[in-house]
Amino acid sequence: MTNEGSSELLFSFREYLFVERRLSTATVSCYVSEAQRFLEFLISEGIEPDDADPDAVTLYLGKRCDSSNVGTRTTSRIITILRRFFDFLIGSGIRKDNPLELIGQVRVHRNLPKVLKTDEVDRLLDSIDTSDVLGLRDRTMFEAIYACGLRISEAVNLRLQDYDRQNKVFRVIGKGDKQRIVIIGEVLESYLEDYLVRSRPVLVRSNPRCRYLFAGRRGDQLTRALVWKRFKQYCAAAGMEAKVHTLRHSFATHLLQGGADLRVVQELLGHTDIRTTQIYTHVDTEMLQAEFEKHHPDGKKS
Repeated sequence: MTNEGSSELLFSFREYLFVERRLSTATVSCYVSEAQRFLEFLISEGIEPDDADPDAVTLYLGKRCDSSNVGTRTTSRIITILRRFFDFLIGSGIRKDNPLELIGQVRVHRNLPKVLKTDEVDRLLDSIDTSDVLGLRDRTMFEAIYACGLRISEAVNLRLQDYDRQNKVFRVIGKGDKQRIVIIGEVLESYLEDYLVRSRPVLVRSNPRCRYLFAGRRGDQLTRALVWKRFKQYCAAAGMEAKVHTLRHSFATHLLQGGADLRVVQELLGHTDIRTTQIYTHVDTEMLQAEFEKHHPDGKKS
C-alpha cells in the first residue's frame, strides 16, 4: 500500500466513524490516529491491510506498547480501535475476516471513581462567593454539573435555547451527538434565574450575540481548561481534593443511594452501555461497607 492509498483509506474510515458509528469528534480523532499508526506499520513491513493476520497485529501491538510504554488500559483501547478498523475493512469489501477475533481483549481493572458525600458537595459549592458575576456564574455552572450529572464539555456547550424554563429541563448534547433531557431541580432553577438576571448580561455585554448559557468574561464560550482551573481554585480554598468530573460521579452515586433505578441513572448520565453505569453500584457498596465497619460493633476490625 502506498502513502496515498493509506490517506484515502483513513479518510473513508473517518467518514465511517462519523456517519455510521456516530462517534464524537474527539473519539474519531483518536481512532483515526491509531489506524494511521497501524497502516504505517503495515507499510514498513510490506503487508497489505487485506493480508494482515493475527501475527501481524500481535507484532504491531508488541512494538506499539514497547515503544510507548503503554499500560493495560491503553492496550485495551488500541485493540478496540483495531477491531473497529477491521470491521470497517470488512464492510468496505477490502477483506472478509477480522484477525482481532482471534486476539483476546486485555482485561482492565477499573478503578472506582472518587465521589464526595452530599455534605462535602454542599460545603464546596456554598464556599463560592456569588457576590460578583464570575462567582455567581461558577456557582450556577458547578451546581448544574452536579445536579444534572453533566460532563464538562456538555456544560460549556449548553446554549441559551437548551434551557427550557417552562418545563424546567436542559436539552443536553452528549457523546456521539446524542441528545438527552435532564431535569432541573428547585435549587438549580433558583441559581439559573439569578445568574441570567445579575451575571450573564454583564458577561455578554461586549458580545451580546453569545449563544452559550455559561459565558466567559468577554462574552465568549468557556474552555474546559478554564473550568478545571476555576474548580481547582475553589477546592483548594475549601481544603478539598476533587476534580470537576467528581461532581458527575457524586451525582450518580447519590441517586443510587437514594433508591433510583439503575436504568434511570443510565439515561440521566447519557451512558450507551448500562455496564458503564453499574460501576456506581460498586462505589455505593464500598461506601456502605465503610460505614458498617465504622459504626457497627461487628464491623470493626481488630
